[in-house]
Amino acid sequence: MSNEVQRFDIAGSPGSGKFTLAFRGAPTNQIAYHPPAGDVQTALQALPTIGTGNVVVTKDGNWGYVCSFGGALADEDLPELEADGSQLGGGGTITVSTVTHGVPPIDTSAPPFASLALPVTLQRLQLGMQNAFVITPGVHHKIVVSTDGTNLILSPALD
Repeated sequence: MSNEVQRFDIAGSPGSGKFTLAFRGAPTNQIAYHPPAGDVQTALQALPTIGTGNVVVTKDGNWGYVCSFGGALADEDLPELEADGSQLGGGGTITVSTVTHGVPPIDTSAPPFASLALPVTLQRLQLGMQNAFVITPGVHHKIVVSTDGTNLILSPALD
């Protein structure tokens, strides 16, 4: 399990203008072209899709900002922030990237060889396999992978 970390970088060193960020479709109010990290954090926490205490923003260099999600948004693979830098002066642009994808905790209460509905994402398959290996005792793990056309079925091999 891990928390999502995203960053955005302002390129072109704009000397004026404003920009907005959006999360899950909700845009921030306009933010000045070269804000302190606290201003960005306040703008993001004001969004109903983020909320107070669920993101911490720090600066990374002069024009880079790191957004670390937590609280109610902890341990989730989140959609990337969307940036609109069209009102930045001097041809400034903003790029957003994910530094660390959030990963939910493994459900150790689930049976180790549960089925996964198809299509299955790589992350869900990985979590299913991790769950199987965490719960299944022993040094050797032999797993039979099959499908019934709808479900991917993981089951122990019978020796």
